[in-house]
Amino acid sequence: MTNLVSVQIRHPNLPSIPQADLAKFLEQRCNVQLYESWTIDDSMYVNLSPESASALLKWNGIQFAGQSLYIQQINNPPKPRFGNQEAFNHSNQNSQGTQTTIEMLLTFLNQRYDPAQKFLNLSGLAQDPYLIQNGLFSTASTQSKMFPAMMKIAQDRVKNVESVSLESNNLADVSLVTTLSQTYPNILNLSLANNAIANIEGLSLWKHKFRNLKQLILLGNPIASTPDYQSQIAAMFPRLMVLDNQQVRTEADLLAQIPKVPLAPKRLFFEDQGITDVAGPFLTHFFQLYDTDRKQLAALYDDQSTFSVSVYKDGPGSNFISHWHSYASRNLMYISNPRRREDLLQKGAQNIIKAFGKLPGTKHSISDPSKVAVDAYKVSGIRQPGDQCINLTLHGEFNEPSSKGSRSFDRVFVLAPGGVAGMIIVTDMLTVRPRTHPGVYEIAPNETSNGSINNANETLSEQQLQLVTKLSELSGLTPEYSRLCLEQANFDLEQGMTLFQQAQSSGSLPPEAFNRQ
Repeated sequence: MTNLVSVQIRHPNLPSIPQADLAKFLEQRCNVQLYESWTIDDSMYVNLSPESASALLKWNGIQFAGQSLYIQQINNPPKPRFGNQEAFNHSNQNSQGTQTTIEMLLTFLNQRYDPAQKFLNLSGLAQDPYLIQNGLFSTASTQSKMFPAMMKIAQDRVKNVESVSLESNNLADVSLVTTLSQTYPNILNLSLANNAIANIEGLSLWKHKFRNLKQLILLGNPIASTPDYQSQIAAMFPRLMVLDNQQVRTEADLLAQIPKVPLAPKRLFFEDQGITDVAGPFLTHFFQLYDTDRKQLAALYDDQSTFSVSVYKDGPGSNFISHWHSYASRNLMYISNPRRREDLLQKGAQNIIKAFGKLPGTKHSISDPSKVAVDAYKVSGIRQPGDQCINLTLHGEFNEPSSKGSRSFDRVFVLAPGGVAGMIIVTDMLTVRPRTHPGVYEIAPNETSNGSINNANETLSEQQLQLVTKLSELSGLTPEYSRLCLEQANFDLEQGMTLFQQAQSSGSLPPEAFNRQ
């Protein structure tokens, strides 16, 4: 509809009056048709035809909810706020049934997405003609649900996004758009320009979110005029480099944030003698059979056991084996299809042994300390509350006779009491990668003294620094991500490892979260 006229209707109690009630009153009592309406403070603004506007103006002073309505024509009404708009588009109601809300939102997303730039433009949602014409602002209820629904569809259909714009949505805070951080947690660039965000509290729901955000635009918001807002925003987003076109960090600053733990790595770590007594014989027995007769390993698994193998073939190394076709890789960084992930996870002793039979023959050097690193510690609550289990992690290398070469590997076992052998393998996760330098398992000299710890670590105790080092060794996470994980786990190593395993299983960890081999 063209040539619409804007009219302002003031009522002192409007903030507490349902907008739909006032709109219905005007349409029925004044016999006018509202094309769209929105409220700001004590005023409702409506767009309608010149004829309806002329009729409505004659009702200036009419009583509604115990107060007089002040009605006047306005040439430049304020823009509607996203999340506070009602649209009445009666001419379009009959056709809305032909297209589902999902289809309409997907069409909108496709219109707003630039795959070449990996850019999703979500600016000016409340003024978008397509959204209004299709009734997606028809009620307050549908509008409050619109953005989360849009993000759900985007998560499944618009995946490759690095930059997002939420400009000109009149946002006073991010409560209406907070689900953006769940759908696109790893975006690099975000614009919130020309909104109504007044202070840091308006962004508080995104604290600890967007861990990889490098550029943020807040120009056109009241907050951009407040003192020290740059330092506050930089603290909220630890990898942010550019704020409102001004550099707030350099690459050197980011490197300086990584904890420099003044502890020498240990090749062998066993939490106590009891674990040593179990882990040592287990490893010797397991790899002797794995290298000679894998079928005999069936006794170490049960019907609930799981096994998976992942290939990380892009890492550096001196390996001359170029083919990986013998490995059905379940690398979650590259496999996003839930069905495919499920198919590649072997469950039960019979399926696990069958999977072993498809892998190339191996010869491990477990007894050679220069070719293996081992960590073992207690975990509990794996299969039932209070059970006492062992997490056993190995980093090493093996020969592959059929290929006449060597590969490096990481293998994580979770052992629980039970079975004819006394221990059952609950979880077995194997990662295979190009062979790294032989010296990688040697203990490096401790070149860092306590006095040179980076300032970023001054808030960590020596015990916490040790936990950061240990989680990094066990998980392969960088020290930075290990610290973040432990902070969420209140520096409980077992809980931190559980959080890591959950994040790894869900595929939510970015490639840069892991140490480069």
